[in-house]
Amino acid sequence: MNQFEVSQNLINWIKATTGIHIVRENYDMIKIAIKECAKNKMMDPNNYESMLLSNQINPQDIIDQIVTTETFFLRHENTMQSIIQNIIPDLLSKKIKPMILSIGCARGEEPYSFAMLLLDLGIDPELTTIIGIDISKENITHAKQGIYSLNSMRRVPKDFLNKHFSQIANKNFKINSYINNSVIFKRMNFLTEAVNYLNYGFHIIFCHNVFIYFDKATIIKSLNIIDKLLDNDGWFFVDNSEGPNLKGYFERIKVGNSYGFKKKQKPLIIKTEQKKDSDKKLIIPNKKIKEKINKYKRDTASEILAKAKEAYRTKSFDKALKFYQNLIDLFPSFRSIGLLGIAKIYADQDNSFQALETAELALQENETNAGKPLTIEDLSDAYIIIALILKKKGISQSAGLYFNKLKEINPTHQVLKVYYEK
Repeated sequence: MNQFEVSQNLINWIKATTGIHIVRENYDMIKIAIKECAKNKMMDPNNYESMLLSNQINPQDIIDQIVTTETFFLRHENTMQSIIQNIIPDLLSKKIKPMILSIGCARGEEPYSFAMLLLDLGIDPELTTIIGIDISKENITHAKQGIYSLNSMRRVPKDFLNKHFSQIANKNFKINSYINNSVIFKRMNFLTEAVNYLNYGFHIIFCHNVFIYFDKATIIKSLNIIDKLLDNDGWFFVDNSEGPNLKGYFERIKVGNSYGFKKKQKPLIIKTEQKKDSDKKLIIPNKKIKEKINKYKRDTASEILAKAKEAYRTKSFDKALKFYQNLIDLFPSFRSIGLLGIAKIYADQDNSFQALETAELALQENETNAGKPLTIEDLSDAYIIIALILKKKGISQSAGLYFNKLKEINPTHQVLKVYYEK
């Protein structure tokens, strides 16, 4: 059996099929995904790739393997509260049924969170249309079932959990039927199918943490699609780190305690800057949200990091995840450190694929030199996570490269003794 290596043809196929831009640091994840799919079909990985590229095999399995499933409930709570308090009531007062779209909804946490917050703030979700789309069939099946582990609940307060979920077997939670029935889920390739299969005129579009996987050309293609789907007076929301991608295409406007984007004058894709509309009315942030933000900001980055490390040390993984996520959200310069902390938790929970992906993201973030750098100890942990997972998955050559990187910066590390003795 020939050793399997990721080919450029496969990389091109992934981009054409999913829009995901694969860099060399991600090749090992792709290799694992191909091997897993080939193993499930009792095929040689090289034959699997050949049949995949020649359209002789259903691509859904490999798509499900490579797209991300990592998110959690109430991830963008402040943004959603701002929308519900400042945009939704105005639409309802005009007898307009708000249409909300969540692009790349993963396992449904985002659209379900919006429905729950609507209910909590006194608006019946049935008065709106909420749609979640994702390219992964496995994600959409999971979303429709509405069953989640504690990992997805790491930002959920106890009273919120008790109100909207019922605990079931194996420490899992099931969404209450009313919320479950208030969201429509569709398996869909946003880049190739959304314009043909979705109605136009969405008042709210969420596209959080999607553009980080795309190159510039694919981002521009996405923005043109969103421009078609969005109501002329609609709002578009992305993660803070993705906002710069929209400069020149959409206009950034404050809403409540958050920022959203609205359409600029046609044409959408332009080369020159347009002046901002200075007459836009800024809405005063809701007092309750303001107090919540201030409460979080009482802690410094170092204090949050210390709490995260202590929770991790005592194996309180749910608490540790919350602290690391707060660190990333409130202090972007600590993003690489927060990502590494989350990767270590995934590794300890035996979530190999997520641990590998998150550790590689931490290293990529560190290489940008945009924030607080990883220490030698941090880098050692990242290399160990990646190396051990690759070794476990049978990708020994790539694993050896990371063991060598570990040896360069930390030659006396105990893991190296075990590795080189074998």
